[in-house]
This record gives sequence, structure tokens and C-alpha cells, in this order.
Amino acid sequence: MAFTETWLSEKVPDNFIQIEGFSHLRLDRDANSGKTRGGWCINIKDGWCRNFAVRDKICNPDLELLCYPAATLSAQGIHQHI
Repeated sequence: MAFTETWLSEKVPDNFIQIEGFSHLRLDRDANSGKTRGGWCINIKDGWCRNFAVRDKICNPDLELLCYPAATLSAQGIHQHI
């Protein structure tokens, strides 16, 4: 599940947005963005994929980008190359 316009900030702890049975990645707006709203939160079902972590984040007035590699457990061999 992916959510946009979350309005999350560093003041909102991870456990506040945690959904049981899911892991999440988030991209909050920061001071560099020049904006106070926006942001992303991506929830990935536990057991559906492994070895995912944020590879890169960009948050500025013109762009919000959250990059992460992920391979489903059924994708034979792919996770070995990420």
C-alpha cells in the first residue's frame, strides 16, 4: 500500500503509523523541501518480500523521490542481485 500527502514529520514516531503485519518506508517533508505538507508512506506486507530498504531519498520543492529495491519471495534469484 502506498500513501501520498501523508503530512508526516519527524514528530510522528514510526510506531504511530505501524500497521500490524506490514513493514513501512516513509519519506517525510523536511526543511529542505520548503513545504510543510506532502510526503510518502509505503507499506509492504510481511512475508511478501525481503531485503528492502531505502536506497535513496530526495525531497525538495520540486520533487519527492523514494527509491527502494524489493523482490517478492516468489521471484527466484532476483533478490541475490539487488
